[in-house]
Amino acid sequence: MASVEKRGSSWRLIACLGYDDLGKQIKRTKTIPAVGIDKHEAKKLANKFETEELKNKTVHDRNMSFSQFIDYWKENYANKEHSVTTQERNDQLLIRIKKSLGEIRLRKLEPKHILAFIRNLEEDGMRLDKDKKGEIKKGKLSPRTIQIHYKLISAILGKAVQWEYLDANPCARVDTPKAKSKKIPIYDEETLLKFLNLLLSKARLKYQAFFLLALTSGLRRSEILGLRWTDINFEKSFLRVNQAAVKAKGKGIIYKEPKTDESEAPVPVSPFTLSILQRLKDEQSLLKEKAGDKWADKNNILFTAFEGTPMQPSTFGHWLEKFTVANELPSIGVHAFRHMAATYALDRGFDLKFVSNFIRHSQIGTTGDIYAHVLPAKNQQLAASLDELVHKALLQPDETQQTEQNSIDANP
Repeated sequence: MASVEKRGSSWRLIACLGYDDLGKQIKRTKTIPAVGIDKHEAKKLANKFETEELKNKTVHDRNMSFSQFIDYWKENYANKEHSVTTQERNDQLLIRIKKSLGEIRLRKLEPKHILAFIRNLEEDGMRLDKDKKGEIKKGKLSPRTIQIHYKLISAILGKAVQWEYLDANPCARVDTPKAKSKKIPIYDEETLLKFLNLLLSKARLKYQAFFLLALTSGLRRSEILGLRWTDINFEKSFLRVNQAAVKAKGKGIIYKEPKTDESEAPVPVSPFTLSILQRLKDEQSLLKEKAGDKWADKNNILFTAFEGTPMQPSTFGHWLEKFTVANELPSIGVHAFRHMAATYALDRGFDLKFVSNFIRHSQIGTTGDIYAHVLPAKNQQLAASLDELVHKALLQPDETQQTEQNSIDANP
């Protein structure tokens, strides 16, 4: 790690560039005038100097530590290729990885080190997340979390091989930790019909629109929150996902590119969902007119909070939890509606590959080419099929009076 020393009227920048074959640390130094530069700024310059020395390969790169290579990987790859949210997640994982494996020289990293790290992750006391009281949660890491650590290490070492820092990836000789896919609970059809009936009779328009989009179009939460009115083609009954809204640490709500290229394909919108969206648009226009210059949203976003401020991604999860409790429905997560879109489509006889395309999974990259000539019609057919659930819900006995609905719509 880079450091600095004050030497009279100058700063001495010290770059640590790994170790030689005898285990001696290799350093490079650079002297700069201290005029107008405090220690904090000098440290930043030292870090930049160290990064440049690594880039220029002024030492035998294979002597760097794993921690140093991780920093090099972040600077030259991850910070450019990964989204802000992925970088945040990886930074949390790298806390444990650097602590356990960071001091080992990159070329000395062996399968036994990886195995020991995995065994350590399986022990108690490895959690870093906190409860509502701010205390570290007790218990063990989930198998899925352990697997993600392994995959990140393997990806980083894969780049080391690609960039010729290593001859082979030691993770290739370590079995991937097993993790069962967590089953997402969903509603059976009877419960779903009850939920939809209550949603359409009790909930405000923005909640109706959000959950109908999630169910009948299979959109992800971030994709729904990133939708702009210009993304919706009311005449041809489809929308395009051009961005996703996520919450980034220290930055608030940001908009990023969709998760996969498939996400940008046209998404059919069912007739009833489209009618709810039109009502939401009309309602928002009235709110904009009322707020005037105080309206904060300049991006024409569908889902906004008070006076056009961005909605927090957690808002719909919190609302759903309260709504299900209040109406004595089983607890369910926001992502379950996307999962139900696929499940009910499969139940109705649609092909697995086609349904994967409908919810825009990246694993079926070739499927789009194979079914290109029939996808538009089939997508509309699938959207209409899922829309039948909504119409069935409307035929259920009303839970509240229509006057209550009018009152709710008038007071968003």
